[in-house]
Amino acid sequence: MEKPLTASSNTLSSLISGNRFTIPIYQRNYSWGDDEISDFFSDLSDSVDQDYYFLGLFILTGENQPKEVVDGQQRLLTVTLLAAALYHDAVKFGRDALAERVKSTFLTGINYDTDEESARISLSDRADDRTLQEILRKSAKDIVLPVENEDGEDSISRNLVKAYKKLSSLLDENLKDDPFKRLGIWANFLTDHLYIAQFTHPDSASAFRVFEIVNNRGKDLTTADLLKSYVLSQSRPSEMHERYEQWQKIAKSFRDPSTFVQFIRHVVTARGGYVLPRDLFDALTGHLTKFESISPTQLMAIMSHDLPYYLQMEDPSTAGPANDYQASIYTVLNKLNVISIRPILLALTNTENPDEGASTLLRLVVRRISVGSLGTGNVERRFSEAAKRIYSERTWEAAFADLSDLVPSREQFSEQVLSRALGKNTLHVLQASAMQKKINPDLTDSFIQYVITKDGNWGTTIPSEVNYWSATIGNAVLSKIPRRPGNSDSWTGFQQEILKTVISKEDQTYFADLDNWNIEKLEARGRALTKTIASVWYSQETGE
Repeated sequence: MEKPLTASSNTLSSLISGNRFTIPIYQRNYSWGDDEISDFFSDLSDSVDQDYYFLGLFILTGENQPKEVVDGQQRLLTVTLLAAALYHDAVKFGRDALAERVKSTFLTGINYDTDEESARISLSDRADDRTLQEILRKSAKDIVLPVENEDGEDSISRNLVKAYKKLSSLLDENLKDDPFKRLGIWANFLTDHLYIAQFTHPDSASAFRVFEIVNNRGKDLTTADLLKSYVLSQSRPSEMHERYEQWQKIAKSFRDPSTFVQFIRHVVTARGGYVLPRDLFDALTGHLTKFESISPTQLMAIMSHDLPYYLQMEDPSTAGPANDYQASIYTVLNKLNVISIRPILLALTNTENPDEGASTLLRLVVRRISVGSLGTGNVERRFSEAAKRIYSERTWEAAFADLSDLVPSREQFSEQVLSRALGKNTLHVLQASAMQKKINPDLTDSFIQYVITKDGNWGTTIPSEVNYWSATIGNAVLSKIPRRPGNSDSWTGFQQEILKTVISKEDQTYFADLDNWNIEKLEARGRALTKTIASVWYSQETGE
């Protein structure tokens, strides 16, 4: 039977003096700067004469020593640095007994078999751990600040030394009026009045689950760190460094941590079905009902496999395994800002005819968006389950057949495209598809411009109808310019400033022969365009 989680409240000194700790390589780097250090020290100094100060929750894992710190490492390391500063000040002012008490409680323990001292806390990175141990041996004035990294960023070692020097400076300022007395007050406070809550679990996966529950603020970065911690904690020691580097390389492929978490969720969804962002960790660890867990080894394998495809979905201009036709589908979907179907796109790469599957998916999306929207979370759930089925069966026909009720009829589509106000991105895709007679049109160097804007001078037009018709298909043209010139919000202005930039020669001729622009002409042009658009999106050709 699995050993249960133990929870307790105790002084920090009892926790530290009875254990040794290691900060695993998969944990966040020590990153506290001057502001965090100053705020932390200010909080402590304001409470140093009080009966207690609550330092917060610490989550640990491991049956033996050293314990791994799942949550609380920033505070644990900062208190250790403060204790080191206190120890060296005590030595400086001749309070040898106090110095020895601080050292044995917070900084080092003794091996009773060998009589050797060992640090209470160590870091997984050897260079950073050497810096930490040097701090414990030397006063702040004797520690040399490491140089910056080549990219100008601070290393962990540099952050540790800067924090140590800052704490030493703040402590010296606090001690200056009566060093002998104040040293005693601080030692007593750190030893007997600094309280913590402690969760310890022998199973690291369960410990990380507690961390998720306690620390979940709805931030994707927290989710990414949690998943990294879980994956790496399940690695054999001999594999941990390699897996850490693999994880970091994948993570750095995404500029935004939230997109990285989205990627993980989508690769998991493509294999296991619908999972909410908040349930991702539970899904991976087998705590989500009706969801087959994915081991860390499996997760790393599928992330590595899907990453090149996903990066092409993010930016179809990049090189990758998807062919030009699939990349053109990605481009259109990006233009429409449709993200929820990416698990299906990933699953399609596991089929024999992914091009045709991608075409069918794009047709479904554009038809659906043109008459309304992709709908609520229930539609995303159905897309997710379709992705799972496609990946499992290695074919997409049956899964897409189950989604057929989401597709409007050709008549519904035509009616809505003609009369519905559409967003510029949707208008762009529809206009380009009509002009190029394919569902994957080239969208580069073309932009939507309205013939007359809703605030423009329409001449003989009923004002109440302008807002309704201005953003419909009949009032939109593809232009070479992204920004509308000034003085072009009238019919004359359109002919003088916009018409010469219109891409379609047919449109140029059509508008050049008109004397004015009104709702009747707009509707007539819209009907002609809609007929062409419907023939493109309801044909069975791939558009290749």
